[in-house]
Amino acid sequence: MNLRHFRPRAANRKPELDLLQSQCWEDESLVVEHLGGPGRVGAVIEGADSVLALALSGAEVVAWGSVGERALLELKLVGTLLRHPEYLQLLGLLEPGRRVTLYHQVRPHLSTATRQYWDLHEATVRVGILSQGGFERRLTRLRERVLPLAMGGRLERLLSVQTMAEQVVILKELQGSRRWRALDRLADPALRAGVERGLAQGLIHDCGPLLWLFLGYFPSLEGCGRRYLLAENFEAMRAVHERIQVEETPQDLPRVHAGHGASEGAEVLSWRRGGGRELGGVSLRGAGFLKD
Repeated sequence: MNLRHFRPRAANRKPELDLLQSQCWEDESLVVEHLGGPGRVGAVIEGADSVLALALSGAEVVAWGSVGERALLELKLVGTLLRHPEYLQLLGLLEPGRRVTLYHQVRPHLSTATRQYWDLHEATVRVGILSQGGFERRLTRLRERVLPLAMGGRLERLLSVQTMAEQVVILKELQGSRRWRALDRLADPALRAGVERGLAQGLIHDCGPLLWLFLGYFPSLEGCGRRYLLAENFEAMRAVHERIQVEETPQDLPRVHAGHGASEGAEVLSWRRGGGRELGGVSLRGAGFLKD
C-alpha cells in the first residue's frame, strides 16, 4: 500500500490544532518492552500512539492528557469503525479528498466533547491530522526550508541505500559537513543527534520517524513504527478501547510512561516509579522543540 499523499500544509482556516504533537516520536518497541504486557500502566496521551501500543500489548492503560489529546485518542480509537484504508485516510495518509466525509461517518460514535473539538477543527481534518500537530508543522517547515541545504544533496542517495555500509558512508559525510552541523542553530541539537543515532542503528527504510522527517509521509506501512496503523493489528484495535481508561489528571500507578513532555532529559522515554532509566532508540523530539 503506497501511503504517499500530497505535501502537508497548515490548514487554511484557523484554528490550528492546539496539540503539541499528533504522533509520538519515540521508539514504540522500547516502550512496550519495558512497560507493556499484563498489568496496569499509566501513560500521558501526547500523540496517543504509545497509549495504543501499550494497550495492543495487553496492558490495562490509564491515560491522561489535555482536551485535544483526549479527542485525538478517541478519534484514533473510534475511527476503527471504518475499513482499514479509510482509517488511514481519515488520519491523513493515502490520498486527500474524503477525510471530512469519513469523519462525519464516525462522528455519531464520538463523545460530545470530542465531537465539539473536531467540529471546530474540520479544516485540519481535511489537511491530514497526522501532519498538523505543533511539532509536525515545525518538521514540515524544517523539511521545506532547511533540510535540503543541510543535507547538501545527499537525501536522494540516503533514501536509495540498500545496506548499512552505504548508509554509514553517508552518515560520516554528514557528520563532517559544516552545513549539517549548522542545523543545531535552527533546531534543537537533540534533533541532529537523534537523526545521527537513528542512521547508525538501522536502515532508514525501517525507521518511521526518520522517514517522516525527510519525506513528510510513510512510503509504506512496513517500518513506520506505528503498531496501530498496521493492517494485522486493525481487528485488535477495534477492541482495544476496553483496555484504555481515560482520565483528566495523572494517576498514582507503579508503572508510568511519561513520554517526552514530562521529562527534561532528551533520552528519558519511559520509566517505572522510583527507577528512572535512560533508553536508546530514535527520538526526534529530544528535550525541547524545534526553533521557530
